[in-house]
Amino acid sequence: MKTYPSILVCTTLQRDCEHLIHAAAHRLSENGNLQVLHVADRPFNFFENIREGEALEYLFATAKSHGAELTIINAQQIPETIAQFAEHYHIRCIFLGVPRMDSSHRFEERLQELLHHSDISVETISL
Repeated sequence: MKTYPSILVCTTLQRDCEHLIHAAAHRLSENGNLQVLHVADRPFNFFENIREGEALEYLFATAKSHGAELTIINAQQIPETIAQFAEHYHIRCIFLGVPRMDSSHRFEERLQELLHHSDISVETISL
């Protein structure tokens, strides 16, 4: 099984993130750098939606339990933001979660297109 010195895990605020972070942590080289990134396309509103706050707490706890650093960015261009983050932090592999029933790979293809000039790998994990 191939390991990487630096991995970026792209998450949503769903419970599936634990499976994705766990899978990435097992592919991390010894003393590697594990980053967890959530790109939100709208601002959080904790006062009107308590579930967002709870989901964010869960994501933070899950990232921390795997020794990962959590970053949350608000941006409309999600694939572009992920690609820029990965390049800035010298990431070697990006892990994406893909729903089992999703046959569309447009998001992954767009991210691959943005990273074509780099040596960053993209791996998908079925959720």
